[in-house]
Amino acid sequence: MNIVIVGAGSVGFNLAEQLSAEGHNISVIDQSAARARRMNERMDVLAVEGNATSPSVMEKARITDAEMLIAVTESDEVNMVACLLASHYKVRWKIARVRNPEISSGEGPIGPAELAVDYMINPDEATVDSMIRLIETPGALEVANFGVDGTLLLGFAVPEDAPIAGKVISEIRAAIDEFPLVVAISRGEEVIIPKGPDRIEPGDDIYVVIHQDTLPFFLPSVNRRADEVEKVIVYGATRTSIAFAQRLEKKKVNVTIIEPDEEIAAATAGKLGRALVLHGVATDSDLLHEANISRADFFVAVSSDDNSNLMAALLARKLGAKKIMVMTSEPEYVPILESIDIDAVINPRIVTFNEILRVIRRGVESIVRIKDGKAEGVLLHTAKGQKVIGQTIRKIGEGLPPDTIIAAVIRSDQLIIPNGNTVIERDDSIFLFGLPEAIPRAQRRLMKKKLLGGD
Repeated sequence: MNIVIVGAGSVGFNLAEQLSAEGHNISVIDQSAARARRMNERMDVLAVEGNATSPSVMEKARITDAEMLIAVTESDEVNMVACLLASHYKVRWKIARVRNPEISSGEGPIGPAELAVDYMINPDEATVDSMIRLIETPGALEVANFGVDGTLLLGFAVPEDAPIAGKVISEIRAAIDEFPLVVAISRGEEVIIPKGPDRIEPGDDIYVVIHQDTLPFFLPSVNRRADEVEKVIVYGATRTSIAFAQRLEKKKVNVTIIEPDEEIAAATAGKLGRALVLHGVATDSDLLHEANISRADFFVAVSSDDNSNLMAALLARKLGAKKIMVMTSEPEYVPILESIDIDAVINPRIVTFNEILRVIRRGVESIVRIKDGKAEGVLLHTAKGQKVIGQTIRKIGEGLPPDTIIAAVIRSDQLIIPNGNTVIERDDSIFLFGLPEAIPRAQRRLMKKKLLGGD
C-alpha cells in the first residue's frame, strides 16, 4: 500500500518504521529539515521537508498515488487540512490525530465527516481509556481491550507469595478450572511465548487473555489481595487528568488533584464535582500527608514535567500509596520506568501509535502490543474458503512459527479459551499472539485460502 504520513515526530517516525518494515511504500512530510533528513537516513522511505497544507508539498510526497494518509503532527489544524487535501486527491483512507474534543467527538457542528476524516483519533481520550482500564482491574500492570466486548489482555506481576509462582503452566491449568491462557511471560529483558511445560517464576510479568466476568475468580491466583480502588490522588491538572477525574467521579471514586499553578488549580476545581483540588507540588511530603497519601489506592502522576512525575511517584510510594501510575511524554522512558518501582506507565504517543496501527492493519479487527512492542496480538476474522476452517488448534499450530500462539477464539461474541482439540469454525475470530517478527508469517498462514473454495 502507498501511504503518506504527515508528521515525523515520535508517532510518525514509529509508524513509518513499522509500516515500511511490513512492505508498504511510505512517504513522510515534516516541516523540520532535521527530522526529514533523519527519516531518509534511518529507513527506506521518501521524506519531504515542507508544510502538508501545501498541495505542491503533498504532490512531492506522491499523494496522487497514495491509498492512505495518516496525519499525526502536533497541530490539529494541519492534520485536518491535510485530510481535506488528501480527499481532493481521491485518497481512500484518511486518519487524523485531533485533540480538540469538540471536533473529535463528532457531537459539534463540524465533525470527522465534514473534514473528510475517516478515522479521527483523540490521544487524550485514548490515554484516559487506558488509565481507566488499569484502575478498574485491581493488580493489573497493563490492560488492553482488543475489540470484543468484555474480553481483555491483562498483564500481572507475579509476587513470591502468588499461588501460581514456581509452577508449570500445564499443572496450573489442570488444577484451576477456567484458568486463562498465558500468552506471554516477561522475564527481565526477555519476552517468552510460553508452552505447557514452561514455568512461571516469582518476579515474572505474565499476560493472559480473559473475560472480565471471570476476573474475580482469577485474581486470587496471582495476588492474594487485590482490593477495589476507592481513593486516587492525581498530580497535575491537565486536560487528560481532568477527563480522568471526571470519569472516576462517575464511578464514585474519591479523587484528589494536586496542581502547582494556583490559577489552574482554581479553574480545575470549577470543572469537577466532588473532587478535591489542592494547590502545591506533589514532591512536598506535608502536602501528600494532607491528601491522605497513605490511604491512596493509586497515585497517578500526569503533570507535564516527566522529572517531577518520577520524583513525586517515588515519594508517594515511600509514604504509603498502594499503586503508582506515571505518565511520560517520552516513549524511550517507558522501559526505564517499568524497571523501577512503578506499577504502570502510560505514554500517550505509544497509545496513539497503537490506536492508529489497529485501524490500518488490513484483515485485522484489532491489535494490542505489550512491553514496548516486544510482543503483540491481532484478532483475525475467518471467512468462507480459508484452510483453517474445520481444523483443530493442534493441527493449525503445527504450521505456525514457534514464537506464536492462538490465545483465544471468539465465537458468536463468546470467548473460548482453546485447547488442542478446539475446532475453528467459519466466522470465528482468532486472537493470534506472538513476537512481532513472527506475526506476519503466522497471519498469512491463518488467512490462507483453499485452492478450490469450500468452507
